[in-house]
Amino acid sequence: MKMKSFTICALALAISACGNGENTNNPGEISLSGIALEGQTITATVTDNDGVIASTLRFQWRSGNSLIDGANGPTLELTADQVGDPVSVVASYDDEAGFTEVVLSRQTTDVERLIVNIIGTLSISGEAIVGSLLSASLSDENGIGESINYQWVADGQAIEGAADATFEITEAQIGTAISLMVTYTDNDGFDETLSSDSTAPVIAAPSNSQATISIAESTLLVAGTQVVSTLVDGNGSSNATDYVWMADDVVIAGANTSTYTPTSDDRGKVLSVSISFTDDEGFSETASATASGVVHTVITDSLADLVAASATLVDGDVIGINTGNYANTDTDAIANSMTFTANNLLIQPVLGSTAVISGPMCFELNGDGITVDGLRFADVNTLNGSNCASSGGSAITMRGDGVTFSNNVIDSEQVGRDQSAQFSWIALRGVGSTITRNSFTDSTGQKALTSGGVISVYSSATAGVNQDHTISYNLFKDFPDNGTAGDRNGSAYMIQLGRSTGADSQGVLNTSVQFNLFKNVTLDRRYIKVQSGGNTIDSNTFLDGSGMIALEDGNNNVVSNNIIINSLSDNSDDGGISYGPFGHTISNNYIAGLRTTSGDRAGLYANSDVITNSGNATSTIALVTVANNSIFNSREALEFGSRECSASAQFIVDFDNNLIANDEEGDNLGLASNGRSREAIQDDCDLDASSDFDNNHIYSRDITNSGSSFFALFVGSAGNIEGAQGDADIAQASNGLWQGQNADADIGADVSALTFLTEADVGPGSEN
Repeated sequence: MKMKSFTICALALAISACGNGENTNNPGEISLSGIALEGQTITATVTDNDGVIASTLRFQWRSGNSLIDGANGPTLELTADQVGDPVSVVASYDDEAGFTEVVLSRQTTDVERLIVNIIGTLSISGEAIVGSLLSASLSDENGIGESINYQWVADGQAIEGAADATFEITEAQIGTAISLMVTYTDNDGFDETLSSDSTAPVIAAPSNSQATISIAESTLLVAGTQVVSTLVDGNGSSNATDYVWMADDVVIAGANTSTYTPTSDDRGKVLSVSISFTDDEGFSETASATASGVVHTVITDSLADLVAASATLVDGDVIGINTGNYANTDTDAIANSMTFTANNLLIQPVLGSTAVISGPMCFELNGDGITVDGLRFADVNTLNGSNCASSGGSAITMRGDGVTFSNNVIDSEQVGRDQSAQFSWIALRGVGSTITRNSFTDSTGQKALTSGGVISVYSSATAGVNQDHTISYNLFKDFPDNGTAGDRNGSAYMIQLGRSTGADSQGVLNTSVQFNLFKNVTLDRRYIKVQSGGNTIDSNTFLDGSGMIALEDGNNNVVSNNIIINSLSDNSDDGGISYGPFGHTISNNYIAGLRTTSGDRAGLYANSDVITNSGNATSTIALVTVANNSIFNSREALEFGSRECSASAQFIVDFDNNLIANDEEGDNLGLASNGRSREAIQDDCDLDASSDFDNNHIYSRDITNSGSSFFALFVGSAGNIEGAQGDADIAQASNGLWQGQNADADIGADVSALTFLTEADVGPGSEN
């Protein structure tokens, strides 16, 4: 073989038939055949007039100006890598004339991409639920043109108007399977028609089943015992976590599961639990529950349990009284005496308890801040030999400071009780205690036969001892007489403020008796017996009974804004307010319908008898203010003195703006025409000459029964009017009470300042 070397010129000659000077070379040439299209094959054919030695042929294909790696054969299958560029080939070989040839082909046209239709894909997303939004998802490797036609289909039937990429399911599609048809022309010009898979049959939209949560055993919560809450949600609650427990509305740190075990810190508090979550059907839920009762330290089921608990309690404990037997039948069973000495105790029934503590008892509250709330007592008597039996005896003794006795019911004392003792249902000592919203009744009728009372408050001559109590919003009801008209024991009372006629009666008890209702309470002289000083008896209502507010000992008490009405036809022992001459204030009281025929009773009775009591004997007679009181149709309207009429015992009275109207029309007042044949005033004793009578209007048959100093003081003072019976100018106010008008305006009680109490206003639960 003759080897030829080429220069650039020689290469050019080789391509253009150059020789070496000895022989003449006939240059070869290369031709390409095929289509410049992706996937097609281009074939190179070499021809040479000198002949081609086939075994020496070598090829190198190019794409544009780049070598195609591995493309060294006479053919080239076009791929996507060559699309957009022309291809060419260089061939080298030896011809049969002994020349080595290198031949370059011409370039093809740019290789074109092979266009193949790839079918698009179509799917839909969303739930097959009424109200849910279904959305189309369309893809196509050939590209998607701008014009796409959508048609939603229900069970193969086109849904009218459903021609968008989204579709909101309506109730019309319930039970059908929804699919989507799409037609379009892709970017490579292929027409496409696609159908999606169908949904499950459409169901109605779920309705929200409001989540609820409850606290199990909420009435018997005990510290140390687990409390379980139960969450119910018809939509599913698998996402419900992060519970929030609270005690008295304060979040308990770390209590975030469905159960909680209360601690001693929770005693007396109300537990609650709440939770917020999204239910299994997507509804946002908030649920909460509050326990019906507080957390207790101990729950008793019998009298023996309660007695045992009383001996082991510590400050802040809470005792729950559950249904059981709490009756004591043994008067001398000292073992059943209960003394509560810890402070800040709460004693109350568990919700739903029907427990009644009955029989002889000593329920002694010695600790400070104790609360007894919502219990029931019956047939009470003192327990012989107990601490409660001392000082006259009581069933319940409140000795600590700041003790609260509230929302309790006491019905009757025990039949056969020793009638000689100064027994009281409740004895109140200490400082700053409260008896409120209780009910006191006497279905057996024993109390009207005996001495003693319902509430007896001890006073002391020592400052800071036994004082500052409140007795409010209690109901005293149905204390009948003994069945013999006019034979009522004179030593019985509902409330006694102080228990001494001696030195202790001169102490400042400073106790408030307010907003209590006394209804059908039949006593001789005393609803409220006062034997101490500085007390306020205000805004109480007394209906259809007998008795008085009796200021017998002590000084500087205030009796104001009380309503005393007796509409009974036969009650000879009724009365209003009696008072001694020791600085008291009696104002704006409303008294009507008194029928008393007994001595020492009247609407307003200045009682000179009490002056000789041992404690009062050490006091100086001081001005008594009697102002702005109204007395209607009362047989004994005013009385001054009865027995002690000495000059040294004369009352000093500032008697102003009082209205006495006897023998008004009974039907109009709703009262009998009491006082028709009586004078308005029984003035058996002279008054001190410094007494003052201004602007009093008295309408009666006669003004007085004598020519004592009262008459002279009355007629000689400014603004007093003496009128005939039935002539008072009065009108009925919106609360049913009567008051003066025109000439009698602003005389007597301002009834707009009075509270006419009903049973709904007082007694257990009335604060709600």
